[in-house]
Amino acid sequence: MLRHTFDHTPTAQEVFDQACVFFANSEGPSAIKSARRGTSNGYDCVYRNPDGRVCVAGYFLPDSSYDDEMDDPELFTDGSDVRSLVKHFSDKVPSWFGKHVDLLKQLQQVHDDETNWTHDRHWDYTQLTGSLIFTADEFGLNHAAVQQVRSKIPKPEFTAQDEQLLRELQHDCIDRTPWSSRDPRVVHRRDPAPALRPALKVPGVQ
Repeated sequence: MLRHTFDHTPTAQEVFDQACVFFANSEGPSAIKSARRGTSNGYDCVYRNPDGRVCVAGYFLPDSSYDDEMDDPELFTDGSDVRSLVKHFSDKVPSWFGKHVDLLKQLQQVHDDETNWTHDRHWDYTQLTGSLIFTADEFGLNHAAVQQVRSKIPKPEFTAQDEQLLRELQHDCIDRTPWSSRDPRVVHRRDPAPALRPALKVPGVQ
């Protein structure tokens, strides 16, 4: 399972950059099926799920600090997001969580937003890239680290049909030899008819 522990109080930029590492290397959101408090597709995000996934805030949470109660919202009435986590488990979460709670909250929303998921609960890297750039702009951060996520966007597949089309285009392409370098006495492949070609004044040629 992915984890990251800072050995110092990180800057907001360091937190954001490491969050990009998380999104680029995790399989997808940490979510469980939940009829009780599910999202529109019946899933709810958790800090740890049975499949071994963690959410972006859980990525910064050491295993030794995790408590099952952190994923049980019935224990407190103000929700189970990172703000409540800091409020109710201040003795267990890393001390820097309080300093960057607003950024963590925004990153948690990026994680929880189903528009950043695929139908089978993996990341939609195109959507995710846009959400992370927006977050960086909101907090005045450099978003160079988002490139790690952007690089995960699937490249369009080059099919056999595409290859055949490319061959046809190459076969039918117009000879692009500059007019000025051509001998006007020679009709090049796919040149327009001589009568239609522009008059050329080449020294020494009548």
